[in-house]
Amino acid sequence: MHRISSVYAVTALFALYALLHAGAARLAGPTLALDDAKLNVVAQSFQRGYLPANPPLFEWLLILAQHVTGPGALGFALVKTTFFAAAGGFAYLAAKELLPNRLWAALCALSLLLLFQFGWNYHQAFTHTTALIAATAFFWFALARLLRAGSMRDYALLGVALGVGLMAKYSFAGAVLAAFAALALQREGRRALGDPRLLLSLAIAALLLAPHASWVAVNNAGLAEGMTARLTEGGAEPHWRRAAQGVPSALGVMIAFFLPLGLVATALLRRTLPDLASAPSPGLRLARDATLIGAAGLLAAVVIVGMGRMEDRYVIPFLYPAVFVIAAALMRAPGERANAKILAFCAASFAVFCLGFKLATVLRPGPPFCDSCRQFVVFEPLRDALVSRGFAGEGTLVGFDETTAGNLRRLFPEARILAWSLPAYAPPQAPSGAPCFFVWSLDLGPAPPETLLAGIGEAQAARVESLTRPLARERRRTEWTVAAIEPDGPIYDQICARRRSPQ
Repeated sequence: MHRISSVYAVTALFALYALLHAGAARLAGPTLALDDAKLNVVAQSFQRGYLPANPPLFEWLLILAQHVTGPGALGFALVKTTFFAAAGGFAYLAAKELLPNRLWAALCALSLLLLFQFGWNYHQAFTHTTALIAATAFFWFALARLLRAGSMRDYALLGVALGVGLMAKYSFAGAVLAAFAALALQREGRRALGDPRLLLSLAIAALLLAPHASWVAVNNAGLAEGMTARLTEGGAEPHWRRAAQGVPSALGVMIAFFLPLGLVATALLRRTLPDLASAPSPGLRLARDATLIGAAGLLAAVVIVGMGRMEDRYVIPFLYPAVFVIAAALMRAPGERANAKILAFCAASFAVFCLGFKLATVLRPGPPFCDSCRQFVVFEPLRDALVSRGFAGEGTLVGFDETTAGNLRRLFPEARILAWSLPAYAPPQAPSGAPCFFVWSLDLGPAPPETLLAGIGEAQAARVESLTRPLARERRRTEWTVAAIEPDGPIYDQICARRRSPQ
């Protein structure tokens, strides 16, 4: 097992695991679905911000990747693999600072694969959360170094970690507050917080955040509205009723976060459970206290905001430091060598199980694995229909739903792509008089407004049909309507001429 006791080995194992998941997903075909399709639309241009829900770190790296790979699945696989490898590498480096044992540092990092959000969910639907996971690991490495050494370089590293984390996902700010509150509880932490060199950390973070912060300053109303809508889902309910529903939801999500690692640790520590609460070093005390403060903060947010349902991805940066405490307890418990072997075996077994399950969901797709199964929709007939109607690749294509729009960009990388469902984003304008086509599907989204349909003549529209890939248990039919929008027509400006969003 000592062969895995290096940052290079751990990083390579995490990269391999992510690539295997990406490869299994591609057996379904090249179609983009879920958030991948949406982000494929906004990655057409480099901007300081894109959508109200998240900062732009994922989009920026995706744009860089797509300059090499083109706007398809490979670019997403490279970005997600990079973030996952970084998460594993920085988890190892942080654990090496906190645990006096290289083998246990590696096992601590590999134990992340025993968390459902890392071993499975990361590879199914996450986009911005992949950046958050890597940034959280980086942040804890910076904190661990700061507590151990506290050099000027460590304060600079902390500043980079803060800037990267806040560019990954806005919820990272809450996890930082929990960690800083935990720092204030111990002498070493208060010394670090009171050091004038912390100003260097804040200055570096501010410098990294400046481009996006200027975008937020212009779009703050939309950001606040979107965040409020997400947190108070079911806002018609009274505040107290949403909170009463949200507290058990949050508790359930927090318990589920530790599965199945928590079950393995409980079995191995059944006689030494108090070790989970003890922390012999400042770094481990920080990890323990930050986890407890983070969990309490999540419950307080539910009550204060009236959050009716806690999403599983919300808790990741808050509960993440608990893995260091669990690894330390297993390392100090009787039978350390046996604990190491069992933990490694369980992590490897769960990883193999997740990969096998992924293959099963791809090779025999359908309920309960997926309902709409949009990743199995074949878009090539839509491309052929557009080409036969004279679209040569230059001009504007407008997909009414995100799945259609994102895959149109995959099929026509030189075209200007708009998604009607993403009014906050528009790429640069197409040349004057360039062709424009409007595409929608009642199988992939709702019907366009009647005001738009009324301006489209019968001669402008054509029907396109496609079947899902043969792998699917039930080959569903998808139908699109393709309509050419004339530049001098009454609805051209409304559909095709959306102006570029503020930079």
